[in-house]
This record gives sequence, structure tokens and C-alpha cells, in this order.
Amino acid sequence: MIFKEINSQNVGEIAQHILNLHNLCDYTIGTLYMWRDYYKFLYAIEDDLLFIYSKNENSYFPCLDENKQKHLQMLRQHVKGDITFSPIASDMQFYFDLGQATKHDNWADYLYNIEDLTNLAGKKYHAKRNFIAKFKSLYNWQFINVEQTDIKQIEIFLRKLESGQSSSLSQYEIETTLDCIDNWNKLNQIGGVLFADKQIVGLALGEGNGQTLFEHTERADKSFSGVCEMLLHSFVTTFGQNYKYLNREEDMGLDGLRQSKQSYHPTALLDKFIIKISND
Repeated sequence: MIFKEINSQNVGEIAQHILNLHNLCDYTIGTLYMWRDYYKFLYAIEDDLLFIYSKNENSYFPCLDENKQKHLQMLRQHVKGDITFSPIASDMQFYFDLGQATKHDNWADYLYNIEDLTNLAGKKYHAKRNFIAKFKSLYNWQFINVEQTDIKQIEIFLRKLESGQSSSLSQYEIETTLDCIDNWNKLNQIGGVLFADKQIVGLALGEGNGQTLFEHTERADKSFSGVCEMLLHSFVTTFGQNYKYLNREEDMGLDGLRQSKQSYHPTALLDKFIIKISND
């Protein structure tokens, strides 16, 4: 079994072998591509089965189609020593039957009902509606598809945000977002750009898979009042019509991000697990 690096030339081949039945962001082509350098993802395709290995974590993805037993048998032949699978969705009983599971701290995905975030009905969303109304009253705004936007303008916007970031993780996310936009047609992503008074103030990117819309990236200039609320609502109302759920990914243990995602009242937190099995 020969593992190769993931790049813009082979990402389409990988996408053909992903059947995401579990609503986790990790099992999408956007996440795999955008985080390939951070986690040192490698892939192999053998006997029409996809194998994904994280060199940083020394772990393998579970089988992302229905041939789990064959996938496991082939890994047992390839790997010397115990095998670590990660991340495992809570409904992947096949893997829980193989070994002891440990929950990933801070890795749970936030899952929302699209209808809730579209309508923002009721008292619990009162503040969100007010922020959106304020944004609309203050600025002459537009939300435009990424494909209809000058890529150079997007790069200038993201570079400006990057200059104000001290976190290496935030800088990585901005760089990989730029890479994603540069290879837009190969990744089959969707996204939009929020303008206020003719300047870019927000960017949201993601993809659809099954009944779930995934938001991989949300970047905003927070000096514009209500921009975050307006950006998310625009993303959902523009791209969410054919989906039941929105996955906004994990909070990474960051308090501010956790509070922000909880404020939209998720319908579920999708836990992820590590499972180590013996391979004697």
C-alpha cells in the first residue's frame, strides 16, 4: 500500500471515494484538503478503497464507504503493530466493537437545523435578528458568490486579517483558505463574500454533502457592527435551501468560539473518538 500526499491534482480522485454518512466535517473533501499540511494527511487507494493516514497523529481514518470489513483486513496486512483509528463518529458501531474508545476533547462538531438559522424565530434569536437589522441599516451591503468576485480582492481582505493575527493557527487557516480559493474548481466548494459599502467585510466557504451543509471557513472584519451575524445568515439563506442541517465544525477549546457557536443553539454536538485496536 503506497501512501501519497494530498494535493490539488489528486483531490478529485479522493472525493470519488468519500461517502459521508455521519455528518462530521472531517469526512469532507474541503476539510481534508484545507488541513492536509497541519495533520500531514496521506492517502492511498487500493482495490477501490480509500485509506487516509495522519502522519502527525499516527492514526487512520475509518472506512468512508460501506466496505468496512475489507478495509480493516487490508489495514491489518499493511500496519505493523496496533492500529489507531481517528476520528470515529459516535454511530460507527463497527469500530467501537473492535477496541476501547477515547473521546476527543474539544473536537465535537456543532450541528444546527437549517430552518432555525434561516428563520431566527423566537426570543432565543432576538439578539441575532437585532445585529442583522443593524448591519442592514448601517451599510449598503451585498452577499456575492465567490465565483463572481475578484479573487485578488479576496486575497487583499484575507491578508489584512492575517496581519492582525498573532496565532499561528489563525494564520494557517487564512493561508489554507487562500489555497482553497486558488483551487476552487477542483474542490467543488461553495461560498460567498459579504460587502459593506463596496468593500469586502466577510467570507464564508463550505460544501454540501448529503443532507448537511458544512461551513469550513468564516472570516469577518469585526470592526463592522453585526458582520458575523449577517455573514452566517447570508451563507445559510443563500446555500442552505436543499439541506436539513448546518455543520459549523468544532470550537477547538477556544472559549470565545465556543460561546459564539453555542449562542446559535445547536441541535446536537457530534462527538468524535479515538479507537485503538490490537493487530497481533
